Amino acid sequence: MDGYKLRVKIGAAEFEAEGPEEAVKAQFEEFKTLLAVPTGPQVQPHAPTGNGSGQSTAEQTADVPQGFERLFAVDEKNGKNTVTLRLLPQGEDRDWVALLLLLWGFKRKFREDRVRVTTLKEVLERSGVTVGRVDRVADKPQRGGLVLKGGKAKGGTYALTNTGQARAEQEYRQLLEQM
Repeated sequence: MDGYKLRVKIGAAEFEAEGPEEAVKAQFEEFKTLLAVPTGPQVQPHAPTGNGSGQSTAEQTADVPQGFERLFAVDEKNGKNTVTLRLLPQGEDRDWVALLLLLWGFKRKFREDRVRVTTLKEVLERSGVTVGRVDRVADKPQRGGLVLKGGKAKGGTYALTNTGQARAEQEYRQLLEQM
């Protein structure tokens, strides 16, 4: 059987994967090991403040790890939230590693699980990665089970898988050590 699918929720952590059975099982084993190791500050649930109109910016960014501002530049102007990299990864895979880091940055800073293709193209270029098309940069991590694509063309979005998030956190720590 080619299409193996697994979805598990353990407390606040969720795992979902689809693909060849061996790959899904390997990703799930990695997920279980990540559950055993805390990764930075834990977000505590909180009650809405004020008149119940929503969360303030400070509450929305409660899970930003230490050193985040050293690696990412944050822009919250005109209702458009973006993050860009201050330092690019090195090596042959630098473009798609930058993509992983930016997706991770959006998730940690703004709690955005999915980022539009047009936004990704803009922040990649502002970070110093020249891309003609985001799908070409995302091809290798997508095949490796690190990112998921939704939608089509410019209306599409990208999101990190659990494995992609773990890889992005690893790359984040390595880049911080270089600074």
